[in-house]
Amino acid sequence: MPEQISAAQIDDSPLDGHPRFAADYGITRAVFPNLDIHRRVGAKNLAQLLRRNVLNFGRIESEIDAADARQKQGFLNYQETVLEALENMENALSSYLQETTRNASLAGAVTQDRRAADLARQQYTNGFTSLLDVLVADRDLLDAEANQASSDANLRKNLVAIYTAAGGGWKE
Repeated sequence: MPEQISAAQIDDSPLDGHPRFAADYGITRAVFPNLDIHRRVGAKNLAQLLRRNVLNFGRIESEIDAADARQKQGFLNYQETVLEALENMENALSSYLQETTRNASLAGAVTQDRRAADLARQQYTNGFTSLLDVLVADRDLLDAEANQASSDANLRKNLVAIYTAAGGGWKE
């Protein structure tokens, strides 16, 4: 006499496309022997059910391996993103520090050139130098001020780079 399997034990529409076979069909038969939900399954059909789903360990192992690979790839992407963010922050801080030092030096140069231009004007007013000396001193002062203005702009760009590296959201 062939074995009987309840209809609830065979699901022909699972998500992965493979029917499910429960190993407790003997228990349901013993508990509910007279229900109409039991149907006859021959030995050939039972072997097909077992071969379909129970003996597919390779597929299950490959799905586990694929999930592990996706998890590892996600971790590596996260690690790469963190390292890139740290590199961006380090570069931004380094650039800002170097530009701060340069800006302080240029501020000193502007102060010195302004003093030189004032002295040249006083000497020209008192007749000790020519107008050419005053013009050269003014040109040097203007060059120093232009360099300091450029350095001020670079400081602000570097500050924005620090905020961006810290997650500020600015995009260039």
